[in-house]
Amino acid sequence: MPSLCEQRFVTCEIGCVRYSQWDGIMVTFHEFIDPGELPRGFRDHCQLGSSSTHQIPVSGFELANGDYHNLFRNLCEFVCPAFGMVPTVYCKANDAYRNKWCLQWLATKSRIDNRFEIFDVENLIVKLYGHKLGEDPSRASVSRSLGAVYWDYASNTRCKWHEESDIWSCALASCRLIGIT
Repeated sequence: MPSLCEQRFVTCEIGCVRYSQWDGIMVTFHEFIDPGELPRGFRDHCQLGSSSTHQIPVSGFELANGDYHNLFRNLCEFVCPAFGMVPTVYCKANDAYRNKWCLQWLATKSRIDNRFEIFDVENLIVKLYGHKLGEDPSRASVSRSLGAVYWDYASNTRCKWHEESDIWSCALASCRLIGIT
């Protein structure tokens, strides 16, 4: 949203993968989120943003989940299945602020404390490469790799709705592509 709007983002989709170095992507979590009432005067802005990216309808989307409490609780259980652990999430560095804001929005709507800690995946990948190969790739090369277009054509990356609608921008695809990298 524009800086003059109090609401910074319109939360509409969440994707998450549980990943193991040995087994790769083990299980996925994906939900469309009902964004609720859009800020007055920003409907066109939201529609333009949606049209240029994920193309999720800004209202009346039948797959959108408005049960924020169960949605957030299920996400918390997915990310951190062991009780008492701090839920750790990795995402691209340039998405961290937006993801943190949207998780807090969802936590507030669900009336559950947001205990998520968000870290950037680029640093994790650099450390893993260093540990495995004994040399650290540059952070810039890792960032380029995560944004490479050739991953867009990998099979089984998008959610069913984005796949059937032939739309490339999908939260689940973004998570899966990080796992492929």
